[in-house]
Amino acid sequence: MLFKGGSLRDTETIALESKLNHLVDQLLHHPVYPCINSLETLRLFMESHVYAVWDFMSLTHALRRQLSSRGKLWTPGASPRHLRMIYTILMDEETDTWEELDGKRRVVLSHFELYLKAMDEVHANREGMDALLDTVQSTGGDYFDPSAVTGLPRGVASFLDYHLELVKEADLARIAGAFYFGREAILPDLFERVIAQPWFQQNKAPLFVTYCQHHVHLDGDVHGGMAEELFEYACAGDSEKRHAGLLAGIATLKARQRLLDGIHQGIQKMQTVSGEKTKGNPTLLVQAE
Repeated sequence: MLFKGGSLRDTETIALESKLNHLVDQLLHHPVYPCINSLETLRLFMESHVYAVWDFMSLTHALRRQLSSRGKLWTPGASPRHLRMIYTILMDEETDTWEELDGKRRVVLSHFELYLKAMDEVHANREGMDALLDTVQSTGGDYFDPSAVTGLPRGVASFLDYHLELVKEADLARIAGAFYFGREAILPDLFERVIAQPWFQQNKAPLFVTYCQHHVHLDGDVHGGMAEELFEYACAGDSEKRHAGLLAGIATLKARQRLLDGIHQGIQKMQTVSGEKTKGNPTLLVQAE
């Protein structure tokens, strides 16, 4: 996947696109994917990745606020076409319909809530995410300092901090750049890398696989194109806005890289400890098999 911006391809734009493509290539070949090969490693992955799932919704609503009426009384937005796009994305992400879930048919649920159910299915630890939601609710949905939240996995605080700063700044081009380059354009490929691992072909973690497959289709076939058009609209033919959006995309990809690095290091540490225990007690090897 190569990012090539619209008609404003000056020297700086080309250089920024090159950095984007380099980061995308690094993320697509990150060593963490083949390590997600057991319930234990999937739990560790989900316990960090869930924060990115929540963070995505805050970023999406920040886009909505930029495109719609911001006062208590309604006024028309600047571009109904692009407002419709963000509402379409929100409708899918926040109120999607699942044909069968928990023994019920046609359940309406956000993707974030489905992810939490997927965590419960594999007995992943939700305490950190639940505590963060409590923090947000206690502030009335206002901004907070992620570094002040105790117990966040490695790489999560910096990931949240960058995107919450974007939300606070309320710069349309930067938010749209992070949303497109750091989320909708790359996530289908990343999710495909995760569930392509042989372990997932054994009908393991079906809700997590459903979540990933849904995003591969939805982001790849529908939302990705909308997010790209939203970015072009946000740039409004202005090279400085485009540069700002590209820089936000680069920063988002770097934040995701740090997030995946933290997960990878956690898995390696867990496997090292597990290997040492197995060496000390051969019966554990039999049990693990």
